[in-house]
Amino acid sequence: MRGSEFLLVRGCVTVMKEFRCVDWTHPVYRRFVSATALGGVLLGAGSLKGHAQARTSCADLTKLDIPEATVTMAEVVQPLEFKLPARTDNPRAPGGGPPGAGNSNGPGPGGPNGQGAPGDPRNNGSGGGGMNMALAPFDPKDTTNHVSFCRVAATLKPSGDSDIKIEVWLPLSGWNGKLMGAGNFGWAGSIMYGGLLLGLEHRYATVSTDTGHDNSLVQGAFALGHPDNMIDYGYRAAHSITVDAKVFIKAFYGESPKHAY
Repeated sequence: MRGSEFLLVRGCVTVMKEFRCVDWTHPVYRRFVSATALGGVLLGAGSLKGHAQARTSCADLTKLDIPEATVTMAEVVQPLEFKLPARTDNPRAPGGGPPGAGNSNGPGPGGPNGQGAPGDPRNNGSGGGGMNMALAPFDPKDTTNHVSFCRVAATLKPSGDSDIKIEVWLPLSGWNGKLMGAGNFGWAGSIMYGGLLLGLEHRYATVSTDTGHDNSLVQGAFALGHPDNMIDYGYRAAHSITVDAKVFIKAFYGESPKHAY
């Protein structure tokens, strides 16, 4: 009989300062050992159950019940399938950013390598419009994706007058365990697809927002008579997308991000 097997049938312990050996094959002790072993297995299973999180498929993310949010899309995008959305053109619009950021206020490249400048084909059109900041100031290597991902779109309404559009991109494989927010600048007003693409290529879960308005409007016009829209633009949209992006991430990957930027 091997030593490991011997330990299962006979054990010696010190009881009340006396050294005693017990034959665990005795019927009385056998029942005790079986019950103890079963309890250990059940306890271990319960512990594992507490740590294991069920993962939600990409398509089923539309079924998540998130306060003040409506999920409008959740679909898998394979490499090279992403296309920049059509812009909303308005020849009188400044584009929402500072002069040179691809708007009608003045000349300028609008971002690294000329991205966002009026007429730049990579910006999907010419002058004005709500997508002028879609790539600037980020510098993605391409205007499409090279990593397959789950693309989630939602509308957030933390107030009765809010209309915050967001997108959350979740790499299907190789997620680095982190969340990256693609921030806006100027008057904001558009999803920052350049930042989403850049973060995705580095395997971040990424999120961006239009901060609750369309930058094809004249600068600041969205806030006139709409104080809640100004609050959304000022801080509430950024806070809300961070909270909700973490909900999508935990549902999809079964765990929360270790860091968020």
